[in-house]
Amino acid sequence: MKVVGVTDGDSLTVLHDGRQDQLRLWGIDCPEKRQDFGTKAKQLTSTLVFSNVVEIEPVTKDRYGRIVAFVKVADSLRKHR
Repeated sequence: MKVVGVTDGDSLTVLHDGRQDQLRLWGIDCPEKRQDFGTKAKQLTSTLVFSNVVEIEPVTKDRYGRIVAFVKVADSLRKHR
């Protein structure tokens, strides 16, 4: 799956089988965009995963229907920076 969007520090959009899926990072709670440090949290997550191919291990779904998962960017899958 490729990360095609970062909503905030703990929410991603991935492209999977030709459709976009919303993900939440398991075990991570970041401030929302309008809260203190929300922009910084989003920037850090973007730096780590945006445009990278990731592996996910689903854990559950949240109340909005998003997959909550462990997300891994393997060294061999990282884009060149």
